[in-house]
Amino acid sequence: YRGTFSADESYDTFLRTDNFKKGFVLLNGFNLGRYWEIGPQKTLYVPAPMLKNGDNEIVVFETDHSDRSFVTFLDKPDLG
Repeated sequence: YRGTFSADESYDTFLRTDNFKKGFVLLNGFNLGRYWEIGPQKTLYVPAPMLKNGDNEIVVFETDHSDRSFVTFLDKPDLG
């Protein structure tokens, strides 16, 4: 999946990966990390410098099928 979103300011945040099966996430070409539905964590850390003011590109490389086609950013981690 590939998408864009706009950010007015940059803060440390967390990307929620539940409801996806297995894969990895790129944000503006930077590999945030891998996820797997069995965990242990349910979020990936997004450092503030990775977010640009204005348009940002996110790529979720899902190796299995997922019914979810959107991501959510949170202010706190979900470590499972």
